[in-house]
Amino acid sequence: MSFSGRSRGTSTTSHMGDKLIVEDEGHEPQDGMSWLSSPRSRMFVAFGVCMAMSAVVTTIVLILLPKHAPGPYWEQICTVMCSGPLIAAVNDLGFFNDSKTFVDMPLIEENPKSILDAFTSVDAQAPEAVWAFLAKHFGPAGSDLLTIEPPDWTATPKVATSQTNVTLRSFASGVNAIWRDLTRQVAPDVVAAPQRHTLLPLPRHFVVAGGRFRELYFWDSYWIVLGLLRSGMTETATAMVENLAWTARLLGKVPNGARAYYVNRSQPPLLALMADAVVAETGNATLAAYVLPAVQAEMRWYGILSGGSGAQEVTVGKEKLYRYNVAASGPRPESWREDMATAKQAGAPPGSQAALSLWGNIASAAESGWDFSSRWLGAGGRDMTTARTSSIVPADLNSIVVMQLRAAARLERVGGAAGSGTTASQYEARATQLCSSINAALWNESLAWWADFDLEAGALKPATAVTPAAFFPLWAGCAGSDVNGTVPDMAYRAANALVHTSGLWQEGGVVTSNLVTGQQWDSPAAWPPLQWILVQALLRAEAKTDAKELARRWLRSNMLGFQRTGTMFEKYDAFNPGHISGGGEYTPQRGFGWTNGVVLDLLSQFDFATLG
Repeated sequence: MSFSGRSRGTSTTSHMGDKLIVEDEGHEPQDGMSWLSSPRSRMFVAFGVCMAMSAVVTTIVLILLPKHAPGPYWEQICTVMCSGPLIAAVNDLGFFNDSKTFVDMPLIEENPKSILDAFTSVDAQAPEAVWAFLAKHFGPAGSDLLTIEPPDWTATPKVATSQTNVTLRSFASGVNAIWRDLTRQVAPDVVAAPQRHTLLPLPRHFVVAGGRFRELYFWDSYWIVLGLLRSGMTETATAMVENLAWTARLLGKVPNGARAYYVNRSQPPLLALMADAVVAETGNATLAAYVLPAVQAEMRWYGILSGGSGAQEVTVGKEKLYRYNVAASGPRPESWREDMATAKQAGAPPGSQAALSLWGNIASAAESGWDFSSRWLGAGGRDMTTARTSSIVPADLNSIVVMQLRAAARLERVGGAAGSGTTASQYEARATQLCSSINAALWNESLAWWADFDLEAGALKPATAVTPAAFFPLWAGCAGSDVNGTVPDMAYRAANALVHTSGLWQEGGVVTSNLVTGQQWDSPAAWPPLQWILVQALLRAEAKTDAKELARRWLRSNMLGFQRTGTMFEKYDAFNPGHISGGGEYTPQRGFGWTNGVVLDLLSQFDFATLG
């Protein structure tokens, strides 16, 4: 067999659409999702059923694990794919250019333990022997995913037909068509034998980012969902949210991605915002009721609600804020070779506390979504051995938590049940309190923006370290709201600083930092989610002309790139509109889920006669 198959998975003409996979006896249930697929006329189901199911889901999962299983299926597969002699041998021998390829390969045999037992008789330093072992026991990466036709896709969504400019209409139609290339469903064997796959057995179909990112990712999904809604694909948008909520109800948080090797970390907590967007579009109160326990689990994990580990909580002065702080037990499986090389460069032997601390800070940077950036590194912002993410209190994370709390309040009003826990007013009060803490701890009066706080230095990061994260609190409403048409001074000054003094405002959008480090979340890269956030931030400050101009610059860059290459990319060059940006651990990826979503949402927000 060959392991060089297409990374996007195996195409098939048949699919399960939005039908839920019936669980096999002895396997984990799909957590009550069957009634979520009912027609809209049945949306308003009694909330008591949903709440009762959430109360017993953990017990059900434990009882209905496979009878032979020594632990949850994601732990079983991780004995092979996340650590141990086989993953070490595969990476030491350098079979694959991308470390992620191996950990995305499904097992052919049912029991992971038998794989490890069989490997004890293989010479781990003999390439031919190890390759033969892989060929016998593993399938190609991505072969457990099915490419399906999204059930609600249309060639003529309003976002395209409403464009008066024929070039923009063609661009919107072309981007909308990409959803068909990015929609997936897990193969039946992922549900029948989940212990053979790092892929989690998601109950519904989903949209992937593209390229090497074969699976569902957490924070990418927010902008994918927004784009799906603009394409009129409410069923697929709902399925995306249901899948993410399912993982949180199962694991206590939404993992970084829908893989067993991602379950030890999350990503920026945007689940409530996704659900809120779908509920606002569809009026689906049942979805709100289903998602709320997942959002609460996520908040407990972060420490926003009581009951979590508190590892993400940190105090700056008297203010309680949040950070990324992953406890690593080894290298990231999907970047094993890179993490081992970084530890070696740092002089930190595998298994040492120094190595675990370094890998934890690297994993924390991955959890931030900004992997990697000078934000998380020591002096110079280039050297991965200086990763210290847990020492940084990020302005953007705390702003996202504010928005999460506000979205949770809206979900509670729509889908909450009596006695379900935190009330909408409590969520809103905590959001207001957190905004006050952000302003007290992170606002730089002289620069007129919010900055990351460096716990090691005991100070805010300097002007040279400014990134778009400095303006997330403006998006979150922490600068206040206009009163009688008057924009608060803090909001006005922050918006002005973004456009005129930060150095971030460029022809191809807002650049990710002013530092050229070789990291992909620094200059010259411009990333779709950051453009979208800053457009909304400027609108919050009533800087409507600047907001539209940023949207125009970004859309023009994306359109030029699409016209030149016929595809969309995960990031672009802020200084060269239409050109992709490099840097980082992997080559630039095509697709691309969140890029498409941002384009379609911005085209829906603004009326452009031309992009210039």
